[in-house]
Amino acid sequence: MILPKDKGRLATYIRWVIDTCFDSQKDRTSMYERRRKYYLFGTQAHEEILYNRMTSHLDLVSSFLYSGDRAQYDIAAPRNSNPVVVAQTRALQDAWNDDFRDTGLSDLFGVALDWALALDCILIKSGWSNMKDQNFGKIIHPQDFGVFREDEPDLDSQEAFTHTFVIGYDEAVQRLTRAGRKEDIDRLETVNTPFVSPFPNLITRLIVTATGGTDLTGNIMGQAPPSPLLLPDYHPKVNQPLVRFNEVYVWDDEHADYRIFEVIEPDMIVSDSAKVVEAKKLGNVKAFGENKKYLEQFLDSTSNDFLPKEHPFTLVRPHAMPEYFWGRAHIDGLIKLQDWSNERLDQIHDLLDRQANPSKVFSGFMGLTDEKMDAMGGADTWVYDQLPNAKVEYLTPDMPEDLFADFNQIGQIFLEASGLTEVVAGRGEAGVRSRGHARELKTSGSGRIKKLAVGLEAPLVRLGDLGVKLKMKNDDDVLTADTGEKFYPAQVDPKYTMRIAGHSHSPLFSDESKEMAALLFKAQAIDQEMLIRLLNPPARDNMIAALRERVRQQQLAALSRPPAPGRGASGKARGEGNAAA
Repeated sequence: MILPKDKGRLATYIRWVIDTCFDSQKDRTSMYERRRKYYLFGTQAHEEILYNRMTSHLDLVSSFLYSGDRAQYDIAAPRNSNPVVVAQTRALQDAWNDDFRDTGLSDLFGVALDWALALDCILIKSGWSNMKDQNFGKIIHPQDFGVFREDEPDLDSQEAFTHTFVIGYDEAVQRLTRAGRKEDIDRLETVNTPFVSPFPNLITRLIVTATGGTDLTGNIMGQAPPSPLLLPDYHPKVNQPLVRFNEVYVWDDEHADYRIFEVIEPDMIVSDSAKVVEAKKLGNVKAFGENKKYLEQFLDSTSNDFLPKEHPFTLVRPHAMPEYFWGRAHIDGLIKLQDWSNERLDQIHDLLDRQANPSKVFSGFMGLTDEKMDAMGGADTWVYDQLPNAKVEYLTPDMPEDLFADFNQIGQIFLEASGLTEVVAGRGEAGVRSRGHARELKTSGSGRIKKLAVGLEAPLVRLGDLGVKLKMKNDDDVLTADTGEKFYPAQVDPKYTMRIAGHSHSPLFSDESKEMAALLFKAQAIDQEMLIRLLNPPARDNMIAALRERVRQQQLAALSRPPAPGRGASGKARGEGNAAA
């Protein structure tokens, strides 16, 4: 995009970009709310159901796709690098894997994946906390995010995108003051002014069933339940005035980088990253002594104060589509099945109730009052009547033989819709003769779900790459390589490559990864330390440290051991070389 330089025209242009990005926000919000209700409650209506199959099933699918305690990144130095660069890169890899777990990013990705399956996608916003001096991530709801063109599925190819959220009124006033725009404070628009009802809480729940006139001026008849059933909706309640805040990311052709605008509704630009970068000189950036000279690679942008040619968003989208940015929601194929499950459970519940307490028909009785009829059928109750033809007939319904089978079949269809089989889901299957046979069935039956798991490698690598670059830019902790050399994260060669294979983050590949590691070790393609890294057992770091110390002691012992009798310092027998000659 070519942005205007005039302030007035620039504000109008950015306002147009925001409106374009959120053109479909209203429709998507309604769609997301429907999917959210099915995911949390198993129904779109605000009512309780007997069993929400949707939540447990999506949790099962998510658990097969990603496991936070198994995820391990592999950071490799450029090919044919010298041993020093390789050692530095490996030390950075270990430090980042620790940060990925310790900062909660591994758990955050798991939560994001759950909601990406339910909604259609989710976004993670990466950043650096100066207070904790570490990486952090925040989940962004897709309804709070908009792209310039929805027919472009790649976020990095978008000309512009916007993240909208709300901030407190006081914070908005402070931002305007710091931007030198005090005169615009009166233009602030609040999005949720607290409302206090003048009527008692009981009156607000009044359900009007009839009126005595054409409107509410006549006599009103209705009901007000004194203690209604309160169902959770999991929506936050914020009792303070809030102001809409927009972060607009635009690719500026003039700077060949992203340009970030912070806009308070309706059109008040309080920050322009190009001006922020211009004001920040290298001497004003946080300096780390000797590490200062290595930060220039992160400061070569003239418009982007995050990272050069980078934005902080990671798109988690399990089911991508070629011409629709938001992708397909996994839950859409399960909603009808959930409705079907609700219907069958209600029918089973109703039939069992009617069998336990069936309807009764009293015939031929004299003077049988309602009280006697209600008491009839209880423990140790009896009725006496003078008419000889008096009788009580119980109307007990028959339970269809295939009703429970139909309900169980719905569970099978749930698994099939998600690419799972009984064996993959950990359930037994008829005809399985051995452990090897079960493994073959699991391998052949997990192709669809494995394809989905492999697709998560791209967002995981994107999240890790941003985290490592932020660590290199902001972290002044000294790392130690295997060789004993100390260095700063920013000194690592920025041309590293990062990978995270499905064998690492998905339990579906656990058996394959163990077999591959054992095969490589048997073929002497890897050493003991690399075997430990591939298997990733508990207390891995302690094992590696103990292994290195054991190897060092063995090497020292070998050097201090005198040569065998009859052999020289070279270890060869006397005359051995001459005989060979």
